[in-house]
Amino acid sequence: MRKQASRKKWFMLPVPRVTRDGAGVRALCFILPVLLILISGCREIATETRIFPDGSCERTVTASGDSSSILDGTLPIPVDSSWAPSWTRKRMGSNGPTYSAHKTFREVSDLGTELSRSVDSVLSVRVSVQFQKKFRWFSTLYQYGETYHASNPFTGIPVSDYLNDEEMRLYLINEDTLSLKTKAEAWFERSMFEEIFQALVQVARESGEPGLTEELLISKKEAIFEAVKQKDLEKPEDILIAFEEATGCRALRKMKVPFMEILEQAQEKSNFLQQVTTDAYTCGVTMPGLIIETNAKSVQGSRAQWEFEGKQFLWKDYVMNVESRRIHLWSVALSAGIVLVLLAALVFSRRGK
Repeated sequence: MRKQASRKKWFMLPVPRVTRDGAGVRALCFILPVLLILISGCREIATETRIFPDGSCERTVTASGDSSSILDGTLPIPVDSSWAPSWTRKRMGSNGPTYSAHKTFREVSDLGTELSRSVDSVLSVRVSVQFQKKFRWFSTLYQYGETYHASNPFTGIPVSDYLNDEEMRLYLINEDTLSLKTKAEAWFERSMFEEIFQALVQVARESGEPGLTEELLISKKEAIFEAVKQKDLEKPEDILIAFEEATGCRALRKMKVPFMEILEQAQEKSNFLQQVTTDAYTCGVTMPGLIIETNAKSVQGSRAQWEFEGKQFLWKDYVMNVESRRIHLWSVALSAGIVLVLLAALVFSRRGK
């Protein structure tokens, strides 16, 4: 008996890029994001931040990988000349050429402003920084925080509908099982469908096409989802046919051009998810004085370091905190001097009696 070929899932079909006149220009592909499958070619991003006692700081960013993907706007990587950017050739053991940039800031808040400016679009990794300096007589406390904000572009379906907190934790630290991968894939499939479905509902609402109504689509939503999952699909147009068969509305055929545009937009989000979740990050922070508290796993003297993958801030913010204390030797010496003077005055006053 001939073995049947496995049925290609609907969200892995090639999607033609369309122009305003509806002509296909080039092929794209709905590839399952790498949080579900293993691929090569991840980007490696390293940041080194040094906080100075006066509250100023300097930041160095390096990134290696495919040169086009490093500066594609998805990463908070500065490109303007004030950072003195430079490139070095691919070296042994690296996964591509290395981009580096360095800049000094009068205040940490200025760094935060720069990071927000480096975000080109909604489909970008967003990073923010926080800093506090608390003066005490004998010491100054420094508190620095850096947050990589949740990057999931598919927000229509809560991941909590498929993974509980413990399952999510195991998945994000790569201790996932086949069961967890299946659940994560189910979340992605439903999220992709929701993205496409809601966009199509909007198109139907604005089209004025007789028979194609928002109410019809919503009433047939689950039937459409099951039809898309079960139907043998060979090309993106088959997805539209599945919508038509589930609703009984032939007017959907007239929606081919906007439907392909919807698929293309969903593809862009899928590509972003695929790339970002496989990026590897190393973040180092050097503080004034000695570190007294941090959530970093690696600490050496006044430097803390975090290493993590992009998928660790897929659904939740990844927060890095470090606190240090810098002793004021001058205040210790001054206080000791004052105490000695007072003691001496006390002794002499008693002798004079």
